[in-house]
Amino acid sequence: AFRSRAFIAILICTPCFGIVFNVTNHITTYASVIGIGAGMGAYLTSISLIGGTLGKLTLGRFSDKKGVKFAVTLAECCAIAGILMVILSTWVGTWLLFPAVLIFGYGASTTSLMGALLPRTVFGDRDYDKILSYTSMSMSLGAGLINPVYGYIYDATGSYLPSFGFALGIAVLCITMAYTAIADGKKLMQKYN
Repeated sequence: AFRSRAFIAILICTPCFGIVFNVTNHITTYASVIGIGAGMGAYLTSISLIGGTLGKLTLGRFSDKKGVKFAVTLAECCAIAGILMVILSTWVGTWLLFPAVLIFGYGASTTSLMGALLPRTVFGDRDYDKILSYTSMSMSLGAGLINPVYGYIYDATGSYLPSFGFALGIAVLCITMAYTAIADGKKLMQKYN
């Protein structure tokens, strides 16, 4: 497993879950920047976390019934839709932020859930604990190191829109790497079983 392309894809994919989720940490600041206040930003963050709770409760079931690939796709598409709605709220109106952060939170809730389910789907139960330790480490390191990038992008550009664009790119990378890992994992299972 450790020398496979699927393993490398998982090591790239799992931090992406956390990196996308880190947008949540900037919602309050974003609300202040666009002039609706930190108090409203805290309220929006709470709505995002409610979406996250709903995601954790349902995405595991979707994964069991329809597969991890479906659950990852649904989650990341919700995160992408939420971010796009946040961007659109600049022109449409701040009312759009409320459903946007709820949908985003639902999708971004996959940080711990998919980080554990994806390696098992790709490699099965054999040596799962060893593989999971590497993917968990990559998630923690990646998400921790990349979190400040949102702030750096804002400082460099004076706008959160490029930061949100960065998050969109990471979400697309996440889906791509998840698909690669799952497809390569099937080939490995056929080869070694």
